[in-house]
Order: sequence, then structure tokens, then C-alpha cells
Amino acid sequence: MKYFSEIDWRISPTRGIFRALSSGLKEVKQLLSKAPGVKVVDNAKNKLYPMPIDASKRDEVFVGRIREDESIPNGINMWIVSDNLRKGAALNAVQIAEILIKEYL
Repeated sequence: MKYFSEIDWRISPTRGIFRALSSGLKEVKQLLSKAPGVKVVDNAKNKLYPMPIDASKRDEVFVGRIREDESIPNGINMWIVSDNLRKGAALNAVQIAEILIKEYL
């Protein structure tokens, strides 16, 4: 992902299931917030973070619970939720093709 190309981040995903795939710092939040198709939901004080039910029938990828992973250098943990029936290989292929056409053709 070009947003992280300048930083050697290590990411530790986790996963939960509810008809959607789940995988569970200020600069990272800002970068993710600017990424097309990504919605950051990360407010621990108000107990707001992405849930698989929220991603159901949606194209966006929801990211939250973003925190440092102290087990590895430059590591981050984040909870990532998407509807795997909508945001899968087919939609990814179309989005990649759109970027290639826009930026390289």
C-alpha cells in the first residue's frame, strides 16, 4: 500500500467471523482515513469500533482499535472488518484496474 511505503510497519491481524472478515496512532489513523474505501471507526472512550455486522452489505473496509504492537518493532495492531461477500477478489480487481488506468494509461 503506497500510504505505508515510507515506513516499515509490521501488522498483526486478528480475525472473527459474522458473514464478514475481521482482522483485529495518530499518523496511521490519518493515513487510513484518506485511503479510498476505508472508514476509520476508532473511539475507545465511547466504545466505538468496527463490528462485522456494520460491514454487512457495504463496500467499505472498516478499521479501528488501532494501537501499537509492542511485540515487534514498528508494529501496529488494528481491527479490520469488511463484508467478504462484497469486498473480495472481484471488487478488488476492479478497483486495482481503475487505479492502473487512471495513473498509468
